[in-house]
This record gives sequence, structure tokens and C-alpha cells, in this order.
Amino acid sequence: MIPLAARNKLVFLHLHTSGIGDSFFGVVSDYQPISIALNIVDLNLNPIDKFHKLIKSSSNYAWDNDAVKIHGLDKEILEEFGNDLKDVSDYTLTFLSKHFDLVNDTIKFVGFNIEKFHYLFFSDLINPTNNGITLKNRLYDIDFMLLMDEIYTNKEMFKYMNKIGYLTSSEINSLYIEYVRSKIR
Repeated sequence: MIPLAARNKLVFLHLHTSGIGDSFFGVVSDYQPISIALNIVDLNLNPIDKFHKLIKSSSNYAWDNDAVKIHGLDKEILEEFGNDLKDVSDYTLTFLSKHFDLVNDTIKFVGFNIEKFHYLFFSDLINPTNNGITLKNRLYDIDFMLLMDEIYTNKEMFKYMNKIGYLTSSEINSLYIEYVRSKIR
């Protein structure tokens, strides 16, 4: 049984990847997700649950050293603290199934550049073990919210994030949640 109705929840999604490549054109096969965070909140943005996993680097995927400059996760860190890609896929679906009926519910995902980047990698991540499940979803892009905002720009948010140092995917989701909360109140 699902504890709360799916329509009353949002899932903030953030991933770090082994590179960017052509992901902005819908091609993610060259690179892999190396960190995933899901923060589930109610419609008032109160936290309900969160999930974060590091993923071991796989030789089946490309690695771009410039990506390490963005997220600070090198292969040694991932080897020591990461989980196998297939295991993270299983963990992710298990986590989501605690809150949603994965066959029937429409899951509302929120994130920065979610449509052209994060959800593409997320779909690729859950693909190996989804057992034919195609998640119904609605995507809400914070990038759009930032562009519509008169005070903040993407550049300013990245300057702020860089000033405070490398952040985990979960910490980035927390910043996003606070940003959205400040805009709806």
C-alpha cells in the first residue's frame, strides 16, 4: 500500500555523470550516472523521504576528467564508496515503490535541466532492471523557473554553488527545494 497519494508528492531528482557529451541532444549512451539523489517532498515542500547513492564507474562507459572538476567525484572515490550500477537501479526502483505505484501513478519529477539531462540519465539508470515498467511522469524544470525569475540567473546559482564547494546530489536537491520554496511563498 502506498502511504500517501502520488498526486500530493514531488520528487526532486539530481544526478552527477561521468561526462556530458551529447546528452543535451538526447544521447546518453556514452556516459553513465555516478551519483543519484531523490528527495521526495509534499506540495508544501516539506521533506518526506530521501535517497542518495554513489555509483561505481563502469568500463562500459566513457569518462571525462572535466566532469570531475564539476562534481569532485573521481574513479577512486566511486570505487571505494560506490555501488554497482545494476544494484543502484534496483535500489532506486525499490525506493520509489515505497511512495508510488510504479505502474499506475504519474510521478512528478522536479530538477535543474531535468528534461534535457537528468531525466535522460535517470531513465538510462533504471532501464536495466525495470522489468518492462515505463514510469509515467511529468517533468518540472527548475531551469525554466530560473529563467523566468527576475533576480536569479543560472550563472548566479552556479556561482553560489561553486562558492560553497562541491555538493552531493542530495545537497543540490536541498538547494533547489529552498529556491522553489522561496518563489512560491
